[in-house]
Amino acid sequence: MLRPGARPTRPGDGLDDHGFTMVELLVSMVIFAVLLAIFTSGIASMSRTTARVTSTGEASTELSRLYNRLDREIPYATAVNRPVQVGGSWYLEFATRTTKAGTAPYCTQYRYVPSTGTVDRRRWNESGPPGVTAWARVSTGVQARGGASPWTFQAAGSTYERQRLVVAVDVVRPRTPVQQLDTTFVARNTDANTLTNVDANADGISDTQVCTSQGVGRT
Repeated sequence: MLRPGARPTRPGDGLDDHGFTMVELLVSMVIFAVLLAIFTSGIASMSRTTARVTSTGEASTELSRLYNRLDREIPYATAVNRPVQVGGSWYLEFATRTTKAGTAPYCTQYRYVPSTGTVDRRRWNESGPPGVTAWARVSTGVQARGGASPWTFQAAGSTYERQRLVVAVDVVRPRTPVQQLDTTFVARNTDANTLTNVDANADGISDTQVCTSQGVGRT
């Protein structure tokens, strides 16, 4: 209903709707495209940052597991073998004798496989039935520094009072800063008289090795 005195609009009187011009539509589309590009770029950046933080955290976790496991075992070892390479993998064994009643001496063996970047661990009795455990995964994505052994043995003697194990490894993930582990563990129950110190022929292998009498081997 029209108000009193009002008149209906007619084409050409300037009051009808002519819609949008082509230029206005093009400008609107350009503005929308720019806003969409900014939004998409922000989402992509957030995704990359999240993935990088997650990957870095996972790499740090792998190194922490290796460090914590060795830190709970090497300090209590009574003899540590020099690391040995067999079939491309690096092996490390050490014996532990405790004074706790009912606890028999036992051996621990670590295996580093360069082709897979994995570190595994198993254990058995040093005397009596071996009772060897299955390999248990400790860490993944591990790279030994310089492509050599991940651990370096230092004998007890005039330089060091106790046997020492130097660990130098990296965990490398795509688009993630390299996570490094550089530390030295001291076997506090060893000394200059520990038999595994001796390497008279300088072949890098302890002349007298522990944890080899039960036939467990390095496989």
